[in-house]
Amino acid sequence: MSGPTASGAIRRRAARVLLLDEADRLLLFRGFDPGDPDESPFWFTVGGAVDPGESVPEGELAERLPAVLAGVVPDPPLELFR
Repeated sequence: MSGPTASGAIRRRAARVLLLDEADRLLLFRGFDPGDPDESPFWFTVGGAVDPGESVPEGELAERLPAVLAGVVPDPPLELFR
């Protein structure tokens, strides 16, 4: 299910990943809205949209893989909860 809601929010299928290291630290990315540079930055988890025809586990892998390739997280992750 995707598309705008009555409030104007966009609905989409997504996979979010909570990646923890051996010390139980959570990997978060710091971002900002380039359309509103005066707003405070915000933190967000690894993840993104699940493409049409893609399962949620496939979407999770597609979102986690760049972090693995960059050496940010191990592959496989320490724990994977679904």
